[in-house]
Amino acid sequence: MAIDYTIMKELELVVTKVSGVFTDEELVGHFSRLVEDPDFRPEFTRLTDLRHVLVFEITKEGVQEAARRVPFDSHSMSALLISDLTRREWATLWGVTAMSSNAFFFTTDILLEALVWLGLEAKENQIRSYLNSLN
Repeated sequence: MAIDYTIMKELELVVTKVSGVFTDEELVGHFSRLVEDPDFRPEFTRLTDLRHVLVFEITKEGVQEAARRVPFDSHSMSALLISDLTRREWATLWGVTAMSSNAFFFTTDILLEALVWLGLEAKENQIRSYLNSLN
C-alpha cells in the first residue's frame, strides 16, 4: 500500500494518491503526517485519488476515527476520485465523515469533474502530471 501526497501551495491544494491495500491505520496515519508537514494549511482544498486502490480494508469505525482527526478546516472543499467498482462503498463511507463535518465532498471517477468542483480546472495539466508521475 502506498499513500503519496504533495502540497501545491500555489494552488492551496493537497493532492493525495492511494494505491494497493488501503487500511484504517493508513488513513488515520496520513492525516497525522499532514499535520506535521510545515507546508500544510487547514484551509487548503484536497483532491484524493483512490482509483488505484486494489483492496479497501477501511471500516466504518476507521472512517469515523479519521473524521475526528481530519486536519482540514470544516468548510474546506474535497474531491475524491474513485473507480466505478468502489463508488458505492466509498460514497457510503465518506458520507459518515460528511455527517461529522461541514466539509463539502464530491465523488467522481473523472479528474476534470473533480477539478471543476474544486475550481481548479485551469490547472488540470499540472495536477494530472503529478498524479501520473506516481504510477
